[in-house]
Amino acid sequence: MSQNDEPGIKSAGRSFRILETLIDAERCTVSELTEQTPYTVSTVYEHLSTLRDLGYVLKEDDKTYRPSATLLRLGTRIRRTRVPERAVRSTVSNLAERTKQVVWFTIAEHSIAVNLYKSVGTEGIQTFGREGKEVHLHCSAAGKAMLAELPDDRVDAVIAERGLPAYTDNTITNPDELRAELDSVREQGFARCDCETVENVRAVGAAVAVDDDTVGAITVGGPRSRLQGDYYESELPQLVVEHANELELRLKYQ
Repeated sequence: MSQNDEPGIKSAGRSFRILETLIDAERCTVSELTEQTPYTVSTVYEHLSTLRDLGYVLKEDDKTYRPSATLLRLGTRIRRTRVPERAVRSTVSNLAERTKQVVWFTIAEHSIAVNLYKSVGTEGIQTFGREGKEVHLHCSAAGKAMLAELPDDRVDAVIAERGLPAYTDNTITNPDELRAELDSVREQGFARCDCETVENVRAVGAAVAVDDDTVGAITVGGPRSRLQGDYYESELPQLVVEHANELELRLKYQ
């Protein structure tokens, strides 16, 4: 690397630092970003202007900045290189057709659940969990299904790294309660989310593993008023597990 390359690399590093801070905060003013980074107001403003020109950042009327849809799509495309799109989309779409609800294929990245693919059934609500949405593992059906595939020491490491923040009053925030929940998930082969991520939204999820490597999880979610009784307790979990098993076979032998 020549000395002439260093200014450009340092500048790119500043842009990434500012962008990562903005993504974590979701929306910030220049002053707020200055407080959260080691850069001056003029430096933050200059880099935001460049990122805005490139289409990665949007400036709102209230003078706050937020990540653009272009940036979100870029991240989603990168993540999709990890699993074959055709097989996953087909399975997710089939399950959405069977259940008439919203179905996601979710991966774990840096101990966070990320919705990678989504299909909306005829009675599903489009706004539920956009593609690219991130949530903590402990509060979603997909997240708990993937956590249950990990040994106890890895689970403890995730708890130490990410904590157990409350998304709703139903979110499990006690480590011992989460460990007990994961034991149940391992025993029954699927996980439930009873309004733990979003109020009045339930979900059922099952992990997808290929050769002992957990590649993600399939989840069906919908309003609590629709996911209840025997359907929520037994019929829906059976459908989710069947489709997770089907996807495992397709990914293994494709």
